[in-house]
Amino acid sequence: KPSSGIMAVDQTLILEDSTKQLRAIDISGNTLWQSSTAAGLFQTAGPAGGLLVLDVNSISGLGELALIDKSGEQLWHRELPGDFGNCLQCVGDRIWYVDGAGLLRCLDQDGNEVWSYVAMGSSFEVSGAQMLQYSGPWSRPSNVLEVLEDGTALALDISGTLHMLDGAGTVIRTVQLEGVRGSGVAVDLPRERIVSCDHSGLRVFALDGRLLRSNGYIQGSQAPLLDRERGQAYIMDENSLYCVEY
Repeated sequence: KPSSGIMAVDQTLILEDSTKQLRAIDISGNTLWQSSTAAGLFQTAGPAGGLLVLDVNSISGLGELALIDKSGEQLWHRELPGDFGNCLQCVGDRIWYVDGAGLLRCLDQDGNEVWSYVAMGSSFEVSGAQMLQYSGPWSRPSNVLEVLEDGTALALDISGTLHMLDGAGTVIRTVQLEGVRGSGVAVDLPRERIVSCDHSGLRVFALDGRLLRSNGYIQGSQAPLLDRERGQAYIMDENSLYCVEY
């Protein structure tokens, strides 16, 4: 008997059952597997179509990460270097998160650290375990980090500087965004646009940080979701959904 729905991975619904274990259900309602791995506080799609399960001690900040494969077998279990501070994302065979000191860290598909990056003169937001209560496409658990399909990491520090790094952790560009402090930010590299939205309104920047346009009436509580093929941004606040061209 499932107690709550967790997420969908490759047309499979991952549930936390009444024993606090993970169970995979297919589109017909059949159980594909049941894992003895505890559900943890946060789950997201992992390398090779697997499932990453993150648990964090709310007092110490110690984070523990596990990878479960498509058959429900736990492949590995690791303590996160530097504890957990914010965000957890996986693209391809790389896993990114912000540690407890506000550094951006990257792990490989086996949970081993590949590199870490510090924002000189600033740091990335540390929210701790509380941010793990939120997930889903309209409740992004962090406005700090977005990783594109090509492995480019886009990380916003607490001073409003956007850091763009390649998959090796090398800085491609840093951009200071005027008036952006902890806002939701999304980037369209081919169009050379940065879209920001918070409770003070919508802003569209060029990649060099120039403000191109703004709209104080369109306000959002989460980072914009970009349709990069059409050049449109979807923005949601507590009561409304907006679609705007950028």
